[in-house]
Amino acid sequence: MNKSIREMQLANKKKVFYLNKEEIEFLDNQMENYVKHGIVLTENSVVFDVGANIGMFCLYCCELCSRNPEIYAFEPIPQIFEVLQLNVQRLDSDRIKIYNYGISNQTRNEVIFEYFPGASGFSTMYSENLEEFRNSIKSVILHNIEALATFINEIRLIRILPSFLQTWVVDFELNRKLKSKKVVCQVKTISQIISEHNIQQIDLLKIDVEKSELDVLLGIKNQDWSKIKQIVIEVHDLGGRVDKIKALLSTHNFGKIIIEQETYLSNSEYLNIYAMR
Repeated sequence: MNKSIREMQLANKKKVFYLNKEEIEFLDNQMENYVKHGIVLTENSVVFDVGANIGMFCLYCCELCSRNPEIYAFEPIPQIFEVLQLNVQRLDSDRIKIYNYGISNQTRNEVIFEYFPGASGFSTMYSENLEEFRNSIKSVILHNIEALATFINEIRLIRILPSFLQTWVVDFELNRKLKSKKVVCQVKTISQIISEHNIQQIDLLKIDVEKSELDVLLGIKNQDWSKIKQIVIEVHDLGGRVDKIKALLSTHNFGKIIIEQETYLSNSEYLNIYAMR
């Protein structure tokens, strides 16, 4: 096992493997936000977890679905996939299938991803201007420091500092964590997966792919849209992307579409879209 992989116990007493503790605290708090506004999962639900990261949503689905969902989880970054593999092995279920590739609008064997070892959840297929990216994350943290401090221990410690020290410490930590590596990965499309596995229905399509969310949806062929019953997407609202996704979902007969921003992400580009038939 990679020496950078560690293990910790969550508030519910479950143990998980992880790469970065602060991310675990954030993700553990975030899981319930994927299943709200009428999104329903039951035993035997078929779930596509696109952007599975280390598998926190897989673990959460198992809790919701009496430990018996059918999950297809996709994570392109090999270093993150190794942790996903360890966490899913603990579930001891042949109904959870994990794949070391990403999902996009076309199949490609070699795509360059930006991998952030110190903040794996930010890893993306889209190249970042690191200075702009760091400044945007810094702004989100400082603007929402009270809300974030309720569930991230590191932010709780920063919050008690004078404001000028808060800025300095956040700068220091982001400079340390937001260093990226180029990683070559493979990507496929949702429709290719549906065809390869003869999937007749997807009860929930969950997408969290750091700016590739529209690409994922554009990789769904017209004949496959009706197989998808519910969708939840983290969207980066850049270039009118929320409006584009809402229009696409409406075109494919999702009658209930809810757009929401979490309180701890206010004044940021991050929003969630919930869509149901």
